[in-house]
Amino acid sequence: MLLPAKVFTAYFMPPQRPYVRLRLQPEPERTSSRRNGSGSANLAVLAAGIRRMPVGTVHVNARSILSGGIMGVDYQTSLPACSSLSRIHDAVLKGSGTKRRGYEGMNRSFSLTALTAVFIAFLVAVPVQAESGFYVSGELGMNFGESLDSKGVDNDRGSVCDEYLNPGYRMIARCTEPRTGGDAWENSFGSDEGILFGAAIGYRFEDSRFRVELEYFYRDTGYEETSTIDFGADPQTVEKINNELLVVAERIDSLISHNLFANVYMDFANDSKFTPYVGMGVGFGFTDMDFGLVAQRRLDPNTIFTVPDTLPDVRSRLAGTATISDKELDDTLFGYQVMAGVDYALTESLLLGVKGRWVSFGSFKDGSDYNSLRSHPSNLRLDGSEPVEYKLKVDDIEMFGVSMNLKYLF
Repeated sequence: MLLPAKVFTAYFMPPQRPYVRLRLQPEPERTSSRRNGSGSANLAVLAAGIRRMPVGTVHVNARSILSGGIMGVDYQTSLPACSSLSRIHDAVLKGSGTKRRGYEGMNRSFSLTALTAVFIAFLVAVPVQAESGFYVSGELGMNFGESLDSKGVDNDRGSVCDEYLNPGYRMIARCTEPRTGGDAWENSFGSDEGILFGAAIGYRFEDSRFRVELEYFYRDTGYEETSTIDFGADPQTVEKINNELLVVAERIDSLISHNLFANVYMDFANDSKFTPYVGMGVGFGFTDMDFGLVAQRRLDPNTIFTVPDTLPDVRSRLAGTATISDKELDDTLFGYQVMAGVDYALTESLLLGVKGRWVSFGSFKDGSDYNSLRSHPSNLRLDGSEPVEYKLKVDDIEMFGVSMNLKYLF
């Protein structure tokens, strides 16, 4: 049978006169006859309510249910505010250097549960900034872009259906049927780095370790890499790459994004001038990618095996042609980030710090027409009625950032 909930309270005072006080007082008339099967006390912490007092004082109220044996415990000991958890356990729960009264039936089950409640209090007992207010910050550093995996697809029908190369394309049935797809390919690019800078405006809450922030940051990752396109393992495609195409590759020059994020931070204030913190945020990245593609065919018509021998004129026209794209693609990406850093107080209002961040965005998607499709406009028809376009998808754009930052507190 469960007995009524009681209040467990732990107090952590400022470092000048720190002490820990643990108190548990269930109703005596209802604790003498209720035990579990093993005869041990069973204290279940159901919820913890935390309210902040003036700087350095924290009250933790843990509602608990007692099912046997504990008549009342009252401890008091002096400990530094930064004492380790094991030291708190020794001093408070084992009674070393403490005053005790009403101790009866405390066992390991109760000890571990009470230690958990003390640990909750200990976590929030770090001194907090008492003052609230706005602040502004700026940062400058480096970003390290993760490797990229891309997938591309277009709606090209193929060389024999190209009116620029084959005026008699209507004689081929598939050249007049509805288009169902074209070429598809994959590629990958290595990691690279670039500049990172930003600015933010934030607000610190009174008597709290938490602050919120609206942040803008700019990243420019200079991949500047050319990578051979992978068209898969289809035998005809492999033969085309090995014999017909002289060059087939993609290039990413730079990946640039203007990012707007809403962040929340938790500061771990202490008696020193250093303030560590952690944070997380969500936002959007307005992203531009300098993208290039080239597929250059050999000059010898005898290497053009994708056109049948019955169309020698088409082979001759196709030899030496190039499909080229040189575009700036763009997309708006949703992203999230986690941050960690430390600030150093140069003055009461000026903080200098270092911050690290990891940012993850969703997939980048955009498309365009070709600058040149087999050395003519990006269209299959002379009248422009069948434009050829491609779509590019780059999965999971991620980056790490390290920066120096300067904060001014109003």
